[in-house]
Amino acid sequence: MAFMLHRYSSNINFLPGTEGCEYVKKVRIHNCNVLNHTAICTMTKYLKKSLEHLEITSCVQMGEPILPCLVQLQSLKHLVLGDLPDMKDAKKSLSQLKEALPDCKIVYPDAEQ
Repeated sequence: MAFMLHRYSSNINFLPGTEGCEYVKKVRIHNCNVLNHTAICTMTKYLKKSLEHLEITSCVQMGEPILPCLVQLQSLKHLVLGDLPDMKDAKKSLSQLKEALPDCKIVYPDAEQ
């Protein structure tokens, strides 16, 4: 099962449809300018055992507060991050994620610039 948000336009603090889900394997969040770290943390609470692929790109309110939540994703195999202007230190964030998720392939082009 996959879950995708693209240009979501209302202010949300959780991802609708993730509560009670245990079998979502892929989530793609793109250009969701009102989505905040609280939504990601709530999502990880429900999907920490099943989520294998997560993409978060072009979301202006995503910053360092999502890091502790992302490292809770026990089954994560592939993480894509990009164009997250609220992430103040991309290189440090990437380093922390790689250390906490050694079995996960992490793609974060902003951290390599």
